[in-house]
Amino acid sequence: MKFRIKMRLGVLLCLLSILSISAFSLNRRSRIVRMLRPTDRHSKKDAGEKHLYFSLLKNGSDYVSYIGLVNIDTAAVNFTIHIMDQSGTEVVDSVTGTLDPMARYYAPVSTEQLDGVLWGEVVSDGNLAGYLNLLGRDGTRSMFVRASDTLEKQLYLPHIAPEVNYWDTYTAIMNGNRVDSEASNVFLNYISGTKALSGPIKPLTQYWCEWATDVFPGGFPAGMPFWGKIWNNVAADKSDNVLAGMELFARKGNGPDGNPIHQECGLDLSSETSSTLYFPHIDVNGKYWWTGIAIENVSTGPATVTFQPYDAGGAALTPVSYDMTASQKLVKVVQSFWTDQGLDFPADTAWIAVSTVEGRLIGYELFGTLDDAGYRLLAGINAPSGGELKLLYPHVDSSDDFWTGVAAVNIGTETASVTASAYDNTGKLLKTITISDSLAPNQKIVNTVKAFFTNDSDDGPPAGTTMVVLESTQPIVGFELWGNLTPEQDYISGMLATPLPPVVFREGFEKDDYTGQNNVWQLWPLSDNQDTGLGWDLASLTSYGPDGTFLSMYKQSVPSGYDYIVGYFGDKNVRNHQILVSPPITLPDNVTEASFYSQFGWPEYAEDSDAFYLTEDTVIGEGWSLDNATPLITFTKDYIQSLTLSNEPALDNSFTRWKKESADISAYAGKTVRFIFEINSLYGESWQVDRFRIR
Repeated sequence: MKFRIKMRLGVLLCLLSILSISAFSLNRRSRIVRMLRPTDRHSKKDAGEKHLYFSLLKNGSDYVSYIGLVNIDTAAVNFTIHIMDQSGTEVVDSVTGTLDPMARYYAPVSTEQLDGVLWGEVVSDGNLAGYLNLLGRDGTRSMFVRASDTLEKQLYLPHIAPEVNYWDTYTAIMNGNRVDSEASNVFLNYISGTKALSGPIKPLTQYWCEWATDVFPGGFPAGMPFWGKIWNNVAADKSDNVLAGMELFARKGNGPDGNPIHQECGLDLSSETSSTLYFPHIDVNGKYWWTGIAIENVSTGPATVTFQPYDAGGAALTPVSYDMTASQKLVKVVQSFWTDQGLDFPADTAWIAVSTVEGRLIGYELFGTLDDAGYRLLAGINAPSGGELKLLYPHVDSSDDFWTGVAAVNIGTETASVTASAYDNTGKLLKTITISDSLAPNQKIVNTVKAFFTNDSDDGPPAGTTMVVLESTQPIVGFELWGNLTPEQDYISGMLATPLPPVVFREGFEKDDYTGQNNVWQLWPLSDNQDTGLGWDLASLTSYGPDGTFLSMYKQSVPSGYDYIVGYFGDKNVRNHQILVSPPITLPDNVTEASFYSQFGWPEYAEDSDAFYLTEDTVIGEGWSLDNATPLITFTKDYIQSLTLSNEPALDNSFTRWKKESADISAYAGKTVRFIFEINSLYGESWQVDRFRIR
């Protein structure tokens, strides 16, 4: 009865055409900031305070780290950048500034060389998207890694390279706890065993390791599947959502020409999993590029995983399936998924969807150059798990020295119209064009930004373009790739596009702390929301018999230790009627949806419908009623009992599989509302919810 599954998102791009371009260059940065008073980063989190975490920064003799920030809010956002060493000590003066909507900040963390491994935190009063560009000072390597906008108690580590003669695998983890002094207990669960890590133990500290030499110097344990889960475990009365992290792969040795190999790439670490992952660009043609895919079945049971390829026009090609055992990982160059089963790899493959109906997956894609190209280029991107109608590509350089490519796939069920909008660093909209007015389901678009904006009157995007936004009438997944051109192409960097609008409210239901007495209409306090400091409330509407009276006599039965609670398990003679009520939330003017992940326990006991509501009646107390609430989603008995059961062995086939549900709330933009989950059934049914989001 106690478990949790989350999703994960990410993707990768290959571009063969290196076209000449014109716009923003690393040497012509426009810093859209004005000085403010620094904030106290050790003070208690304000209700509207937002955070971004850069788990790894290097700014010494070998690398320079650039921080990119984009204001994806609807109003001006004030921010402060803190750069810390591994002990949490600030090593440079904090940078403060203000960004107007859609404006971008992009600058090195310092103009001076800083020793050692560093990390960064951005504190703001609004929503920012962030990314790191780790650039080699000798111009031979670069990587993009997205900033983390949440802290987690668990991070999936998707890969530790067992080929230690060829690869180094590094990981940076930071402890973002800014209030409590409780020490953390961080360890790696590598599936076949566990290994305690020596950090990050204290709040505001960082841990950095190379797995083969620092953690497993005597050799990797037998049976290790070379992926794992980084866990934090602290005292029960303390918040344990304190971790953010990234990992870095670096190729060892020299290339065919005798020069050192400069292939490096990075992946951001997350706690999310999915039943479907998307790899929006595949390129295995010629003797230049290779594309590799890694997939892990993170479930505790077996899963059949299907690789479904599509050509550029969206036509489905020959799929291949693998029966994966619990916790199994598959890592191959793309062609091998077919050739290892005696099949021909579909020659026209342009992108691949990987899915399962039984389990949960994480994955990523690597894209690099082959031997004949000198092992020079490498990019890595996490596989995305869901589409968006609007995507931001935050780093565009189309000058003569650089190129930027973007890719997107229509994963919707209908033909889409897709536009591209160019912005400069001030947030000014420079131009909007239509890329396609008939992008078919499963069809892909990929090109350089310069090519998209080149026509009879324009040779590329408008001068000053530093960002591009794609907007579609159907959900799309997308990514960008960026690289240099002169004196030759020495590096590439790739990262996922940023979903717009941003998540403005989230709740993971961590560490639910139930207190209080069983009084009539007693609202039971839940844990604070990690972003707003506001709490949720639980009320029991349980009644004996058919008269529908609300009684407080029935004792709540609450599962402990996990991330959900609507419903409980009680006596046969008692109806299970409860509501979970959100705090009052003021919706932004550009709000689009509320979403959550849902799972039902013992669905055979479902009777009356369960429902998800919105209400503008935000004053809750005795006598309050659902009569003033509007149902956004209704879960009927037939629907609940039609859901596929989970194959997780620990659940004894009594729970449905997690499923994402979403509701359009755009009609309530700008209003202050509450959201309500209502369960109303016979005693046996339960309803678990997790990862509640408003965007």
